[in-house]
This record gives sequence, C-alpha cells and structure tokens, in this order.
Amino acid sequence: MDLYERIAELGSMGYHCSQMMMIMTLETIGEENPQLVKALGGLGGGIGYCGDICGCLTGGACAEKEDVQMKPAVQELYQWFREKTEEEFGVFYCKDITHLDWGVIMERCPALIAETYMKVMEILTERGIIEV
Repeated sequence: MDLYERIAELGSMGYHCSQMMMIMTLETIGEENPQLVKALGGLGGGIGYCGDICGCLTGGACAEKEDVQMKPAVQELYQWFREKTEEEFGVFYCKDITHLDWGVIMERCPALIAETYMKVMEILTERGIIEV
C-alpha cells in the first residue's frame, strides 16, 4: 500500500491529519500506541477544529522522539512547513488553507499530510533519532 492509499484508508476510518501523522510514524518504527493517537484527536482541524495550526504540523511535532535533538528537529519541521504552505497556498493556518470546508480538505490535505510525513521521517533519520 502506498502512502496516499494509507492516508485515504486512515481518513475513511475517521482519523484526521495529526492522528494520521502519529499512526504512520508509529507504524514506521514498529510501535502501536492507541492512547497517544486518541490524545492527538484534539489537534485536528487546527486545534479542536478552530482553524489554527495545521494538525500535520502539530502531529508531526508530536512524532519527534524525546531526544536532545528534539527542539531543533521540531524547529526545522516548523520552518519547512511554514515556508511550504505559504509558498503553495499563500497562507499558514488550517482555516486559511482549507477554509474548514470538507471539499477543500479532501483536495488539499492528503498531499500535505504525505509531504509532511515524509519530511518528519527525513528529519528524524538525518538526525539519527530513528532508523527507517
């Protein structure tokens, strides 16, 4: 199953972006943590569906392992995500990217989730925090 198929499958199961980020990260490192995935439920839709910081970014930041390199890794992810969304969409916040409209979400979010997940994996492996 490719990354986009997995994202679609998770979406059909009711998971949103921050949860998908964590599920796929846990799968990559061979772990499960249903309680953690459930806890990330409050981050979807820009933190409680308020349209603030995208769940791709917050979920990706939560995927960073507790490590001395964690702070710079999260900062790198933040900077990359901000530049990417502003370049691609001209905006940064979930409400501006998606207009909190299901049709727009279905159009834009799968690629954003996939690209953010790949960036998280890149950051973590380059820093030796995880091995893929």
